[in-house]
Amino acid sequence: MVCVVIDKRDLVESYEYSFHPYHYCLAAMLDRYCGWLNYWNAVGDVMVESRGGYEDTQLKSAYKRVYDSGTLLFPADHHQQALTSSQLKLRPKTANIAGLQLADVLAHPVKQWCLWRRGIIEKPSGFGGRLVEAVQDKLNRRYGTEEVDGYGAVWLPRKQMKTPPGRGTLSR
Repeated sequence: MVCVVIDKRDLVESYEYSFHPYHYCLAAMLDRYCGWLNYWNAVGDVMVESRGGYEDTQLKSAYKRVYDSGTLLFPADHHQQALTSSQLKLRPKTANIAGLQLADVLAHPVKQWCLWRRGIIEKPSGFGGRLVEAVQDKLNRRYGTEEVDGYGAVWLPRKQMKTPPGRGTLSR
């Protein structure tokens, strides 16, 4: 599992950036997903929930750009050898795709956990807090060091993270 959180205000203030913030997140997510697949010598698909005509067209284009040209971190073959298709798969919420439903359930609690680790909010409690505790060992990690930051928990724009006390790297 990978959670990419973007601070849009910091992105705009820090960089002259013409890339759509969500497309920036998509590229970061694809870098990590393809890295994981390549590590295990596996291939996989990418499917997202449809948002509507124009947004879908733009997202498909952003995916195709990463597939064809790579990203700032990885060349195109990093993605091409891991992904089964050069085309992004989109499905409406009404299709009730299990993986998309699971992503919906996990997205907010895992984002809140990332914000807590940054010292931005109080520690998540209730169902969301318990959910993250149950799934946190599924976060992508750097092999050998078990580091989560930059692998399973990605903060954009990428600045050096200073983890507040009590919010260190998770243990398995």
